[in-house]
Amino acid sequence: MIDKHVRRSFSKKTLTLLLLGIVIALSSFVYTAVFHGAQAVEDATLPYLERTNQEDFMFDINPFLSDDEKTLVLDTCGLTSRDLDALYLEDWSCFNTVLSQRKAFLETQLDVSLELRLFSDAHIEMNDESHRVRFFKDARAINLSEITDGQAPQNIDEIAILKHYALHHDLTIGDEIT
Repeated sequence: MIDKHVRRSFSKKTLTLLLLGIVIALSSFVYTAVFHGAQAVEDATLPYLERTNQEDFMFDINPFLSDDEKTLVLDTCGLTSRDLDALYLEDWSCFNTVLSQRKAFLETQLDVSLELRLFSDAHIEMNDESHRVRFFKDARAINLSEITDGQAPQNIDEIAILKHYALHHDLTIGDEIT
């Protein structure tokens, strides 16, 4: 009796059951492909992340000085700066003192290792095109640079650029950028 019922259901709903089987098979295929694809990306990425000690997070520091920092800057440097940008331009040593204190405070409070990454934005002209670029100070512990061609910059007039940028703009090692 059950056999008859099953045969009757199959004969009446053959197309529906066939489509359901196809959907299940395709779903299994997609899941397997995505899982193995993600695993392949992770397997290729993890050695790079470990080798260059890539950061787990990043944050920007408040550019304004606290009241305590303003007092410190006034007492030790004789300046009345209200923010880090002005302090950076007026007195590098004083700027560095404020950042070092902030870094020490955060490392103590959060139980983490931090590295300050100073950068400067600039515009350059190259091949009659204007480009906005960001120059980073090289890291010592976190987000280490990985040089894939040539060698790390040795002189003040040398920089390293991203491989993609070099390929996109037809640049090679030794080219001059103004």
